[in-house]
Amino acid sequence: MLQLYSGSGSGEIDLQGPALPDNQWQRLRSSIVKLLRHKGSFESADKLESVPFTVEAATNSFGDDFCVLLATVGFEDYAQLGEQIGDRNSEHTYRLIANATTDLLPSGYIRFIAVRLNTDDMPNAVESPDLSILSSTVERALEDADKLIASGQGATSALDRVHTALHGYLNVLCREAGIAVDPGEKMTSVFKKFREQHPKLLYDGPRSNEVGMVFKGAATIIEAVNTLRNNASVAHPNEEVMPQAEAMFLINLIRSLLHFIEMKVRE
Repeated sequence: MLQLYSGSGSGEIDLQGPALPDNQWQRLRSSIVKLLRHKGSFESADKLESVPFTVEAATNSFGDDFCVLLATVGFEDYAQLGEQIGDRNSEHTYRLIANATTDLLPSGYIRFIAVRLNTDDMPNAVESPDLSILSSTVERALEDADKLIASGQGATSALDRVHTALHGYLNVLCREAGIAVDPGEKMTSVFKKFREQHPKLLYDGPRSNEVGMVFKGAATIIEAVNTLRNNASVAHPNEEVMPQAEAMFLINLIRSLLHFIEMKVRE
């Protein structure tokens, strides 16, 4: 869940269900839109009218009772709304919506405006592979990634776990094949050794030049993922991280590579 606006106090949100019946909220929302336009807050009025917000009752571990304007949206809208976080103009827009809604609510007040991802609307992800050779590190990393992705908003965090799984898997396969890998050796270097020395990865079939180019492209992807994982994910305290769509794209690429490697070593 992304918070587009937050009032004072704890940022914890425990949703309790709709604060108003839908028909009552629809009438109230129309009145709030009219109020915002009357005050000249046209951008806020348009936002409230276009985004499918509902009013949800909520509480937290401190016993605070409040309301949340919550929208459940598809992937593209989720990513677009998320990009507004930290923008001062957007914060002002949502603050005006929160204040106007609070003024007209029968009871309670708007403490947060938030958006969550409709996971039913997400494109199918590449499935996590069933690997024949595992270490505890690889297994745990894959399980963590699956849980984060299933949450609907954890792809940026899951990228680190999938990266760890691929690195660990390559280390295990290299050891099994007698390929020397130094402790702490970077994944790009491990993949290069694996691609060039593992007997199952030696390819002499049709269009070997083009297939070789694909393998080299995979090495380039791994190098880029390594950099992005270190500098644009939550693996480290980076100020800016990748949006969910880009992170999920990289996760799908890594999972596809894991599927391919698993098929080759099982041959």
